[in-house]
Amino acid sequence: MSDPYVVPFKPEPSAFEVLWRKDLTYPFFEDEDANGLYGYGHQDKVAFATAVNDYDADCRGDLVIFDEAYTADAVIHAHAECFMREEREADDWRFTVVREPSEASVPITYIRR
Repeated sequence: MSDPYVVPFKPEPSAFEVLWRKDLTYPFFEDEDANGLYGYGHQDKVAFATAVNDYDADCRGDLVIFDEAYTADAVIHAHAECFMREEREADDWRFTVVREPSEASVPITYIRR
């Protein structure tokens, strides 16, 4: 079976955000396998790590244990090429992290789990 995600596109920055509640939006989303958190653009590494720790605390309903907290050292700046299905459903897309920027890529900030 071939990959149905073949149409390159550049998502809006908001496509990388998670609306947690009406007064709180996180500047990233967690992938469907919980292997990483990905944000649009090259964000400040300290602020990104802090937001991830806050997100984890919200998800767990408690405070993140200090030894488990992410620091700026865990934050990676990279680029991603994004693809959607031929049907062009805007909320159904995939991306691939790439080593070098290209005309088809967007800057991203992420933390691997």
